[in-house]
Parts: sequence; structure tokens; C-alpha cells
Amino acid sequence: MRGCLIFAVTVLLATSVLGQGRVFHLGARAAAMGGAFTGVADDATAFYWNPAGIAFGRLVSAGFYRGRDEMDRSGLRLEARAAGLSLGSTFMGVAFTQFRQTSAGERLDTFDVAVSILQSLPLDDLVIAGNVHYIRGELLADEEAAGVSSDSWDVDLGVMYEPNDVVRAGLMVRQIRGARFRTAVEGETRKLPTLARAGVSFRLPRDVLVAFDVDLSRQSYEAYEADEAHQVRQGVLDDTWREISVGFEKSFLDKRLSLRGGLVSSELGSRPAFSVGGGAQVWVLELEAAYSGSSAGRGEAFWLGVTLR
Repeated sequence: MRGCLIFAVTVLLATSVLGQGRVFHLGARAAAMGGAFTGVADDATAFYWNPAGIAFGRLVSAGFYRGRDEMDRSGLRLEARAAGLSLGSTFMGVAFTQFRQTSAGERLDTFDVAVSILQSLPLDDLVIAGNVHYIRGELLADEEAAGVSSDSWDVDLGVMYEPNDVVRAGLMVRQIRGARFRTAVEGETRKLPTLARAGVSFRLPRDVLVAFDVDLSRQSYEAYEADEAHQVRQGVLDDTWREISVGFEKSFLDKRLSLRGGLVSSELGSRPAFSVGGGAQVWVLELEAAYSGSSAGRGEAFWLGVTLR
């Protein structure tokens, strides 16, 4: 009960420090489940979805992930590509990820080193964890212009609460500091927004997992347009958009084969996007793949992953 109360208070505090941005569905397993992964987060992408989930995974974990995620908001196409690897144990982890985010002709390339540190609390299986990021970024105003490189750092906070063998609830607050990267204009920077997301998962009989996620922050994007002198801010796109996801996973053959699916919707009332994927164990490795179909507001996504079993 005390753990449940602390988790609820943490969620309320998180909603008071939110910014606007967007959450990418990083990783094959998470993407296949429609991004409903904050309350699961026990694989190689836990550092991104919720580092506290590392404590509920394997004693030693490792994985590689690669893919892309697209979105179309108000006629502006947003795209992200990522590739990286991570290593973790039950008390800490480290991840190396290369991101590329493109929108309205502006592109941000980053190399992100994230170190995750976990702490279990003596309260009903409540775990808190933090990420410390070193980020090397290069911002390009357009595909023809030379990039401007700069270094920054950021921190995340994750909480996971597992009161019993069925329910697991998670909270993730990303980019609390708001890393900044220089532009070609003297004194001008781009700031990464603070984002928060909560989720809950249920481990049901017959190796079935069902999960739900909701954004606590509103997803949006600030659009810029270049002229001869500087970048002009054109406004915030879709600042009323909040994503809601539901996903499932069914395992077979003593968890050597998994099938996954999900749906993603938003407050805009558009048709939900679907996602499908699966995993197969080959020796000590699990090979994973995911595909997300397009709908109003979300483009296609493809992810591949290899995880140490």
C-alpha cells in the first residue's frame, strides 16, 4: 500500500514538470506492442522506456536494436532513425545509441551514451532508477547546409512498482534537464523537451502479457523555417496531441516463440495505427522484428532487434 501511494504521488509530481515533444517507439518489442511498454521495460531498451524495469529483467541482459519511426502531423513529416546496443544487470546498465531526427528540413543527429543506476526501496517491490546521458549532437538546418556540433547532457527518472506477480506499473520522465544544441545562428539553441509517460502491464495465464500506456505530456513539435539571417520559429504543431497505446504479447513453446500486436490512438480521434511483430529464440539469442502500419497522424515504422536470452 505504501508503495502504491508513493507511485501515485510521483505520477502527480511528474505532470507538473512536463514539456511538449514526442516519444518514439524505440525497439522491436516495444514497437510491436504499439509503444505500450513503460510498464513492461524489461529488455535491452529498458533504458529508454523505463530504466527501473532493468531490475525486473534477467540478471545480465544485452541487446542490439535498429529501426525507424515516422509521423505526419499537420502535413509536417517527422522521422526518427536509431541504432544502438545496451548492456545491463539488475542494478545498473549502459546504452550507446545513435539517433537521427528529421522534420521540416531540419535534422538533429546525436550519439547518446546513457548510464542507468537503480535503487530498490523496501516498499512492496518499488524501484526507482535514473539515466545520466552524455549527448554529442549535430544540428543541420537543411540537407545542404553544414552541421553545427555541440555537447550536452541530460537526466531521466524512472519508477516501477510491482505489488504482485500479475500487475506492474511504470512511470518515465525523460529529458528532465532539457539538453540544448547550438544552431548556425550565434547564441541560438534547440532544447530537447521534458516528456513523461505512464503505463501498466498485466501478466495473465498461458504466457499472455497485456499492457497500456498513456502520455502525461502532450506530444508536439516546434517548426522552424530558415531565412538568410536566422531560423524563424513558425509555431507549435499539434500541441493537443496525447498518445494512448495498448499492446499484447503471447508466448509459445516455453517462451521460445512470441507474437505481439498493438494499437495507438490519440486525443485527435483519428483512426488508430496498428502494429505487429514477433520474436524467435535461436540458441542463446532472440531475434525480433516489428512493423507499424500508417494511419492518420502516424507513419510506418520498422524495427529489428537481437537480445541475449
